[in-house]
Amino acid sequence: MTIFQGEIYWIDLGEPQGSEPAYLRPCVVVQNDALNQSQIGFFGLSYAMDGGYKGWNPYIERHLEIFVNCF
Repeated sequence: MTIFQGEIYWIDLGEPQGSEPAYLRPCVVVQNDALNQSQIGFFGLSYAMDGGYKGWNPYIERHLEIFVNCF
């Protein structure tokens, strides 16, 4: 599988710990393509949004996760 910067993948983040996002979520690849081709892994960014407001919600919690050899 070839992974490129800017692509979005569904990643299983596992069980939640505290207020972290968990379970199956879309994540965007933020690491550059040269490192994505290595066997080390890749960096993905996932957003957890507070769903208490219908429509646009300005509160976005950002979480940076590292997934090493996850496929």
